[in-house]
Amino acid sequence: MQSTVSEAAVVAHLQQLRWLEASNGDKLTFSLGATRRLEELAESLSSTRLAELLGPVQTVRWLGSDARTWQQLDNPHPAVATMPGYFTLSADEEDALDRASLDWLLRDAARQMAADHPAQVNALGQELLRTQLLTFAREAERELALTYERDIRHYMRLRLLYPAEPFVRDASLRALLADLQVEGRQRVFEAEHRLRLLYPTLQDGSDV
Repeated sequence: MQSTVSEAAVVAHLQQLRWLEASNGDKLTFSLGATRRLEELAESLSSTRLAELLGPVQTVRWLGSDARTWQQLDNPHPAVATMPGYFTLSADEEDALDRASLDWLLRDAARQMAADHPAQVNALGQELLRTQLLTFAREAERELALTYERDIRHYMRLRLLYPAEPFVRDASLRALLADLQVEGRQRVFEAEHRLRLLYPTLQDGSDV
């Protein structure tokens, strides 16, 4: 982190940034050390609003999610004074932030899949991989009501690595995934167990 103003001014701004305010008044925890959320805000906010968020901070650098690539965010108009109140997001900014969060998830899931299952990813290609991940993420949220990202990631992995047929035709698999009275994490683990029974020669779908 770099700044041309005093350390006291930077500290005051960082303290002010501990919370963001949603358009409905709810408070959201935040810090410049929360690098994923910072990436998402950088994609969501206009340059003017991003400069307001960063305040006196001129440059922020962090290690990307791949643990190899350094990311850098520059503030073209560093401020001298801190904000008078919370940084409040508009409804449009919240929508843009939701889209950026989904994009981040898809990128990271694609990166992890490429690392864990390179043969399948190479066979698909990056464009088709992203399309399928987006489809499966929407299935997880809209049809299965999965809310936690860990469960959505797990479901996307199963959809990618196992044949599509049981997700459409296997009554037992469909019933356990659709049982919204059961917590999402348990449903996805039970789905994986069912898939392993259906495809006993496959190891985590690696031979699909």
